[in-house]
Amino acid sequence: MEKTKSFQLALSILIYDEDGRRVAHCLEMDLKGRGKSDRAALKELSELVLMQVSFAVQRDEKGLIYHPAEKKYFEIFREIQTKALSAYPAVPKPSKKSRFSISQMLLPEPDCDCFAPA
Repeated sequence: MEKTKSFQLALSILIYDEDGRRVAHCLEMDLKGRGKSDRAALKELSELVLMQVSFAVQRDEKGLIYHPAEKKYFEIFREIQTKALSAYPAVPKPSKKSRFSISQMLLPEPDCDCFAPA
């Protein structure tokens, strides 16, 4: 039996409210999953990310993968991340006062050499 290889690709996810729904926004790909809860939004986003990566690999166009969101979203993400890191080793709990929270998504290794050095 062949052992499955794996690697971790961390994507920056900003979670916030938009039009009365929760949004999980993948900043590196500018994709948004929506749902009634954070979990539902992250689930939809996970499916969108996998579809986009699969599409890019099938078309052999790696440039379709990285499409960054607006700079302001990265700035919000970094601000929250910096605050969380400054509280280390205490595990910060999401603030009810903040409109935003952050997460990261890990992807399984693709069945291709699409991430091999060119």
